[in-house]
Amino acid sequence: MNELANEYTLVIISSSSEESISSFLSKYNLRHHFSEILGRETHRNKVDKFHMILDKYRINPHETLIITDTAGDIKEANDVGVRSIGVIWGVHDEDKLAQVNPHFVAKEPSELISGIKAVLN
Repeated sequence: MNELANEYTLVIISSSSEESISSFLSKYNLRHHFSEILGRETHRNKVDKFHMILDKYRINPHETLIITDTAGDIKEANDVGVRSIGVIWGVHDEDKLAQVNPHFVAKEPSELISGIKAVLN
């Protein structure tokens, strides 16, 4: 996690409660790695939350990446032009994720760092 936090600005965009996410991250001593948490309190629409982050940090969508386990998140990222990595150990399986064209599909957590570098570089 340190490697990612040192090289990238890490933000969580979620439909869950910001407080519950922050609590979880704090429990595992990970909260300090994330610049922001945008949960349901910030806005219900993830596309709007993507735009908020893009505007705030003045970055282009193609310089941004979402890591997610749902096809819906990938579709929303595609709508904004944000790159995506689908992970198959969550809600949707590899076939479902592939239907919405992520830039990379990680089958194991150990593939994330190389996937991130491949997608963003």
